[in-house]
Amino acid sequence: MAERNGFINQIGLWITNKTVQTLESLDAQGAHQLRLSFNVSPRQFLGAQTSAWAMLLRDYAADNPELMHRLEIEITESTIIPWR
Repeated sequence: MAERNGFINQIGLWITNKTVQTLESLDAQGAHQLRLSFNVSPRQFLGAQTSAWAMLLRDYAADNPELMHRLEIEITESTIIPWR
């Protein structure tokens, strides 16, 4: 529904940001081996919002290089299935 209504990019940015914040918080509490994953919509790879999402991840990697390897990005199945 979010994809069809055009909200997926905003939701995707929010989810990515929250995932990063959660990982940082858990790390500060001593959960140094924990990995967090989140799904990415095909629409996040299309259009102008792609750069905003990529820049968010780039900035996170620059600020937290030791945590970046613990962030897992899952690409939804619909990414490889013809999408309308």
